Amino acid sequence: MEAFANYLWSPLFGIVVLTAVYAFGNMVTTWTKGLVSSMMVAAVIFIAGYVSGVLPAIIPTNTQLGAVLGGFGTLLMITHLGTIIKFKELLQEWKTVAVCLAGFIGILIVCGTAGIALFGYDYALTAVAPISGGIVAAQITADAATAAGKPELAAFAFLVMSFQGLIGMPIASFFLKKECDSRIAAGEHLVSTTADGDGEEESKKKLFKPMKPEYNTWVMMICKLAIVAWLGATFSWFLATFLNFTMFSAAVSVLFFGILFHELGFLDDDILTKAGVFNFLMLGLYTLGPSSYSALDFGQVVQLIAPLFGLLLMGATGIIALSLVAGKVLKVSTNLAISCGLAAMFGFPGTLILTTDAVNGTGLPEDQRKNLMDQILPKMIVAGFTTVTIASVIFAGILAPLIF
Repeated sequence: MEAFANYLWSPLFGIVVLTAVYAFGNMVTTWTKGLVSSMMVAAVIFIAGYVSGVLPAIIPTNTQLGAVLGGFGTLLMITHLGTIIKFKELLQEWKTVAVCLAGFIGILIVCGTAGIALFGYDYALTAVAPISGGIVAAQITADAATAAGKPELAAFAFLVMSFQGLIGMPIASFFLKKECDSRIAAGEHLVSTTADGDGEEESKKKLFKPMKPEYNTWVMMICKLAIVAWLGATFSWFLATFLNFTMFSAAVSVLFFGILFHELGFLDDDILTKAGVFNFLMLGLYTLGPSSYSALDFGQVVQLIAPLFGLLLMGATGIIALSLVAGKVLKVSTNLAISCGLAAMFGFPGTLILTTDAVNGTGLPEDQRKNLMDQILPKMIVAGFTTVTIASVIFAGILAPLIF
């Protein structure tokens, strides 16, 4: 029987269990239109499985995917984020970007004051970066917590990230619907925002010319990405070792290097997706949450409930307050400013789903709904991208070493 148990929980069966849990989670996400995230479903299943003894805690470790992420995968993923940034869109939506960054400050202020007073320093500041972003920000925070000998805080970081949409999405949905009603009342649904230009991309001279397709294979793309990631990590190491400057962590450094070398033409657009390995590395990231949950027992799970939802509500409050202030200063409508700020708590595809639902809920003719979509959706997409993809990684990279 013991031999069968050892065989059953092999790396291959670990992959079966891991992918089955997340596949089911994705189905639930689809059923609930993004309100319940696949990460939330996985967190509940794995924690319940570990505490009850139904699932052994070795599952994520046995898959050995975590070793890949720890060795090089995470930095490759973060460098890759720099290749999906479109500066032209960010410049066009600079007000949206500013509102979102104000929301980040709101999270830090509320969680760093009331959060610390109610739930303590560790919980409050561990929650800040995961509230403001996605799985990469949670991972950076969790890695720092684990290195500091606080595995329960690593688990808490992933829980915050997993449940953030449950708080952020309903609130954002409410304000997006109000934004649609406001624009309809002002007659803006009758105004088309389609560009009148010829649609041609402005030619940009890049330092590196595109490689011929026959040479730019998937392995060449990964090689280029690895070179840039290594340069970024080495730059961070140099600053820390010789200049004693530790705030510019490897995660922050490789992101900036990815952006720079993408702009110079050395890295392809969306490079890991083109190379065909993005989803594999994402699967590796998916093991990190379940790995951290294995450190929790039933008492700790119960103990985490109050700080989890308390800090998520505080984070949402901070986002709303500071986004509202920034929106007033920049003359962005209150409803849209709050919705864009809250995009940090769910990102894409939530930004697309909520905007589509709000616009379709107006019952307007198709052409008028399209006008509303063209006015609101680009701002929400940029908001989610700014917060989850860029700012949260920088935020976590700077904040995590300071917390622990």
